[in-house]
Amino acid sequence: MTVLWNDDSVRRMNPKLDETASRVHNAQYLSVQKFMQENREFDFVWNWEMDSRVVGHHYDFVNKLAEFSKRQPRKGLWERNERFYIRGVHGDYDTEFRETIEQIYGNETIWGAPEVAGVTPLGPKPPVPTAQEDNYEWGVGEEADLITLSPIFNPVNSNWILGGQVWGFEAGKDLPRRATIITQSRLSRRLVDLMHAEDLKGHHVGSEMMPQTVSLLHGLKAVYAPMPVFFDRPWTGMQLERWFNGGPKGESGGFGSAMGWGRESRFQGSTWYFRADPPQRMYNNWMGYEDTGIGGEEWEGVHGRPCLPGMILHPVKDVRRTGRGYSSKSDLPYR
Repeated sequence: MTVLWNDDSVRRMNPKLDETASRVHNAQYLSVQKFMQENREFDFVWNWEMDSRVVGHHYDFVNKLAEFSKRQPRKGLWERNERFYIRGVHGDYDTEFRETIEQIYGNETIWGAPEVAGVTPLGPKPPVPTAQEDNYEWGVGEEADLITLSPIFNPVNSNWILGGQVWGFEAGKDLPRRATIITQSRLSRRLVDLMHAEDLKGHHVGSEMMPQTVSLLHGLKAVYAPMPVFFDRPWTGMQLERWFNGGPKGESGGFGSAMGWGRESRFQGSTWYFRADPPQRMYNNWMGYEDTGIGGEEWEGVHGRPCLPGMILHPVKDVRRTGRGYSSKSDLPYR
């Protein structure tokens, strides 16, 4: 089922938004907000990018993400969200990883909503004054307001090209904010309603920052659910940590971020980024089509059908049967 919308319809709903802010590239969630305002029966909504593909069962995939996120305690959550989880470096997610975060941040963890001029937090307040008084209990069993598939990183000082997109907030460019590259995410009605409320005031940030930043400002539960991401080169765990969690305190954002200008080519060989080479080739091969010397009827007659583990790929565009000698490519320049 398809529900049609256009730029004029979402702009009429948000008359105080700056015209540049309301352009679809900067405001991808306005259509989601419109849908959720007009269809009040839904508790959650997935913003599903059209050029992503699941290898496996969609229901199982999204269900596991939701179950994982519901189990997560809020203590240290924003700090765990800040980095790519690498098991060989961080250890078990629910024990060693938590302990490492505690050691790194001490009393400097985010606990509830920050105090920001012009913003009145409407999310739940922490049950105790400090995170140190909580034994990883607050948030367990609570549905996540936001689930992302990549880190929720701090764009400030990251040199990410869109990190300065802030409109209408009293704090301006000093606004505390977070971002995730690739907007594929699950959002709760509570979060979408708060995004809509901020937009009605003329408060807005870029698409990749909007649900993450509103979650932060209002003290909602946001979870980066670390799914498997594969590379076409034999990175070690420590190499991945160095190149993808190169920010302060081992974070993926801030100074040294892999999402920064001139550093995004690190994702070229990955299976999940807005600009990556393997996803199209791998999906074509999985579908039985020739791509880059692998796949197709003749190849499969000798080697068998290519198989892949359960994963989600991005970007995958214009999937169709390929001809002999076909090799997929992307003409987008790396920044």
